[in-house]
Amino acid sequence: MLQHLYIENVILIEEATIDFSQGFNVLTGESGAGKSAVLQALELILGRRADAHLIRKGSQHAVVEASFDLSSQSEIIHFLTRSGVPQDASDPLLIRRELYNNGKNRIFINHRLVQLHLLRQLAEHLVDFAGQHAHQKLFDPDFQRAVLDSFGQHEELLKSLAKEWKQLKTLQQKLQKLLKQAATQKEETERCLSDIEEIEDAQLKENEDETLFAEYSSLSHAEELQEIISHVQDLFQDREDSALAMLRRGRGSLDKIQQYDPSFSEALHCFQESIVNLEEVLFALQERKSKAHHDPNRMEYLNSRLTLISQLKRKYGEDIPSILESLKKRKNELEKLDNLDMEIEDLQKELAISDQKCSHLCEELTEKRKENAQKLAQAIVPPLRKLKMPRVEFRAQLKKQNRNEYGDEYIEFLMKPNLGEKMVPVRDCASGGELSRLMLVIKHLLAGMDKTPTLVFDEIDANLGGETASVVAQKLQHLSQSHQVICITHLAQVAQAAEHHLAIIKEEQGQRTFTRIHLLEVDQRQAEIARMLGGRDFSEATWDLAKEVLSKSFP
Repeated sequence: MLQHLYIENVILIEEATIDFSQGFNVLTGESGAGKSAVLQALELILGRRADAHLIRKGSQHAVVEASFDLSSQSEIIHFLTRSGVPQDASDPLLIRRELYNNGKNRIFINHRLVQLHLLRQLAEHLVDFAGQHAHQKLFDPDFQRAVLDSFGQHEELLKSLAKEWKQLKTLQQKLQKLLKQAATQKEETERCLSDIEEIEDAQLKENEDETLFAEYSSLSHAEELQEIISHVQDLFQDREDSALAMLRRGRGSLDKIQQYDPSFSEALHCFQESIVNLEEVLFALQERKSKAHHDPNRMEYLNSRLTLISQLKRKYGEDIPSILESLKKRKNELEKLDNLDMEIEDLQKELAISDQKCSHLCEELTEKRKENAQKLAQAIVPPLRKLKMPRVEFRAQLKKQNRNEYGDEYIEFLMKPNLGEKMVPVRDCASGGELSRLMLVIKHLLAGMDKTPTLVFDEIDANLGGETASVVAQKLQHLSQSHQVICITHLAQVAQAAEHHLAIIKEEQGQRTFTRIHLLEVDQRQAEIARMLGGRDFSEATWDLAKEVLSKSFP
């Protein structure tokens, strides 16, 4: 439920904190006192688009903050958790809107900056707002359907239908995809076969491209390699003064040193190893020289092979493993294409079963709606007649439509407000007051089924009075047993029935107008109700008159 509403610099309200209680809360005040500012502040909390015109003249920004008790609202807590806003059941939910003159605004939920769409989704779970134009919701076919389904308690049946309808649509999409594939099956099969043949004919080996490229590079520089090797051989081996010849001659002299100095044997061993290592290098060079010759045929083969691999890379993957993976995928696609007819047949059978399930659920829902449409009319008419509509008639009519997740029909509310008129859709009823009464009756009927914890009524009792106002007050009292009810009213009967009475008062100070909100004590409340009954100055006589009027409404 809504616990507190803090308002700063909204229209006439410089600063105000309003404390609400469980049960029936009313706000009263003279016309122009600032009730609209309170409502617009609440609407901002519920996701109304921000408007800089709401900022109090002379102020740079406006702030509205509300706290809600969610201790018994597990569904709202789950919604917040799914939305990434942690919420503990023992902590209040905080919503804050900030408006600035430059048109910018910010929204916080539990001190986390959020987008407007999340606030609007959350608000649907927190507050049901019934303003002076709330009866226009009655024109919405979705709302009319939801009223009948809530009244008839069709929730589980609707959940089953929605689940099966989703499954049906998924199967239909799969079937359409397969049928499109079947239409091009021949072309797709030929494409797969062609790709498989092209890759398999290449007989690729792992790292083949790297090996071939290395050989190609070597053959491309065969003449240069021959020259380099010959030059090295000339330096180290072929001449009389080559390095190898000099090392071999030097070895004899070192042998003599070792004969006279045995400790020199280790150095002599290192010298001998250097000769062996050089001989091995020269042997390797000779081996390489024997291979370093230009081979046009081999070069042509290598070039052709590398070109083929490059072409396959462009078509099937960036390297040989990717090409081989594409080969595997093409084979899998070919297998699926070979089994396509069987897959379509199986899917058609599954689709027929799902469609049959949907049909059964829709038929069951239609029967329940027909039955409960009559019960809804029987439940709505008597309280409407008590609300000064003695000749009213009402009907919830089922109209055929293309099947969807909500069934085979849409619901249309028809009403005949007065004797001698025709039964017409509620959207064609001219009187907003009559529609407001219908909305109030619907709210009253669905009180035990509606899970929204707070109901707000903005002068839904407008243009009513006398016994009719008393009936409205009784219905609001009944609603407050299962919901927190907040009602802005001009009727003393409604105000008297509330458990908590807040007065909105306009004051003038220093060339400025201010709106104050006060929780009324008993004597203050008596004076306010007397004012609403027409007493200008509170007196014992005025209160006696008020009690006399109210006692007739609430014996």
